[in-house]
Formats: sequence, structure tokens, C-alpha cells
Amino acid sequence: MKKVLPRALPSNLIININIINIPILIGYIVSAMYICFAFTGLRNYAPLLGFLGGIIWCIWLYNYHKILQKLSMGKYPISPGAALGYCFIPLYNIYWAFKWPIEVSKYISESSDFSIKIYSGILIGLLYIIALFINRYYGIGLILIFMIGSYLNNKFYELYTWSRPRKA
Repeated sequence: MKKVLPRALPSNLIININIINIPILIGYIVSAMYICFAFTGLRNYAPLLGFLGGIIWCIWLYNYHKILQKLSMGKYPISPGAALGYCFIPLYNIYWAFKWPIEVSKYISESSDFSIKIYSGILIGLLYIIALFINRYYGIGLILIFMIGSYLNNKFYELYTWSRPRKA
């Protein structure tokens, strides 16, 4: 049985889809400032920018799952609150760094009838964990984290444009 996505998306969802790019853009700016501050005389302010980058990532993660929930009409298995909340449970957050990318890649692949090629959720989770560790020591990991977000946004847009009605 073929899975069918809705043919017409509500206008508030279209607005929300554009909103998920804003935290990524701000995240890139904060990441660049973080690296600049870390290697200049403003080194004392770099951790503050790292903390701000983490808050921006949390905002993106929540909004991304919120929109996936709306697009799937509740069929996407992870609620926005769970997606964000599980990130803060010690030790479980390591498992969660793999779990939510696996669910996202599985949802995007299955919803597009496997026509959208997406990296394995395990690979995305591994890159995310590596970026977190790199961020602890060099600050460049924050940019890598937002690159993962950009990649997932891109795949989400592919799914969104795939599900829109085609003009003859």
C-alpha cells in the first residue's frame, strides 16, 4: 500500500516551514563569532556564545519536530517536547543523539517512497556526537552541528516539495 502525503498544506504550516531556517542562520552567525572570540582577546566571552548556540540548536530541534508532527498529521513518532526533553537526561542523551536522527531519516525515506536519498540516522547521530566533542575543545563543532541541521532541513524541503501538488 502506497503512503500518501496531504496534497494541500495549511498556510500556517508553510510559514512554519520557513521559520526552521531562521535558527540555523542565526546559529551559523553565532558559531562564527564563537570561533573568532575563542582565538582573539575576547576569549572570555566565547563560552557565552557557545551556550547561546546550544539554545538556538534546542529551538531548531523543537521546531523541526513540531513541523514534522504537523506534516505527518501526528504519525511521526517523536513529539517536539520529547525530542528536546530527552536531550537533557544524562547518559540517555547519548542514545537519544542516535535515536531521533534514525527516526527522522526513516520517516523521510518512507514518506517519499524511498525516492529521497538520506544518510543513515546512525551516521547523522555519530556526526552529531563527534561535533559535540569537537565543540568542547575547539569551538568549531558548533558549526558542524548547524551543518547537520542544514542537511536535515534540506531533506525536509525535498520531502515538502515532493508532497506538493504538481502543476501540469
